[in-house]
Amino acid sequence: QDILENLDLLIKKGFYLSSEVILGFLKKIRK
Repeated sequence: QDILENLDLLIKKGFYLSSEVILGFLKKIRK
């Protein structure tokens, strides 16, 4: 269960970071 929980956290963190990068990229394009 610990491994699954850590995996879930890593996936959520990775998704958050990728979404932040995408948002920043879109902001640069709009400017």
